[in-house]
Amino acid sequence: MFSRMFAAIVAALVLTTAPQGAQAQQALVQCTKTSGSSGWVPDAFTYAREGTSKKVTVSDPLILAFMKVPVTAKVRRDNARQLVLTWKVKGVRDSRGSRTPALAFRAVINKSDLSYKVVATPLGYPDTFTGSGRCAVVPAAQVKALTAKIKSAGKVATKNGGMLHTLWKSGQNRSFSCKVGKPRKAYDWSATQVAIRQKAKAGEAVVEFTTRSGKAKTRAKVKQSKKFVTYSWAQTVDDKKGQGFTEPLNATVQYNLSVDMKSGRASLQSSAAPSRRKSSSRVPVNCK
Repeated sequence: MFSRMFAAIVAALVLTTAPQGAQAQQALVQCTKTSGSSGWVPDAFTYAREGTSKKVTVSDPLILAFMKVPVTAKVRRDNARQLVLTWKVKGVRDSRGSRTPALAFRAVINKSDLSYKVVATPLGYPDTFTGSGRCAVVPAAQVKALTAKIKSAGKVATKNGGMLHTLWKSGQNRSFSCKVGKPRKAYDWSATQVAIRQKAKAGEAVVEFTTRSGKAKTRAKVKQSKKFVTYSWAQTVDDKKGQGFTEPLNATVQYNLSVDMKSGRASLQSSAAPSRRKSSSRVPVNCK
């Protein structure tokens, strides 16, 4: 649907070799964020405009995650200096399940150098989120590849609750919960739910988790690299059935929750020691 929509728009437009400042003649424009850490302002958005039309088609991963298809933006200003666009993304929710009727976006694009600034405002809340970067005309030969890339990013955002991985941005507080997949062999200490609360840049986090035998709360150590963030904690458990443990029927279980900051995929590894048989597992988890 997305590819067909943009293909129809591009086919109807005439690509020209006019200077970059001539926004009204550009068929398809890609704007890439270079500053601003909030995931509510996507890393990139694309817009298409026919001539001097007052309506512009806009798409980005956030739009596709919640709206499923590109949206129509309004041209609020179009003069020799700036092009100002506004649009809304409806039905947005955050990691705690709070909802806003819509996220209202306002993009100001400077025609002299194609730099831009976007401000996103969740209706009903006092917060605002900003991002800035630079735009560029998309050559006709690259249109198909670009639309496929944005569509793929939208699917990833949907799988991760539409959060666009804001949970995994450095320098921000994190509060999220995870539903743990079922391991091949489940023990009393196998986790089913995990909740994490971490203050910005803190080396520890509060973790609350549910196992097959009950609930527990402790602190986890945080280790973050360029690609992953890992939460590690240990819990001493009793196993009256002696499944996988040596006498005296208790052991220390080590848990490691790892999150890929780029894709948002996560997994939980747990292993018990001492044990008289293999008693470790790694299962996928769904965090949001």
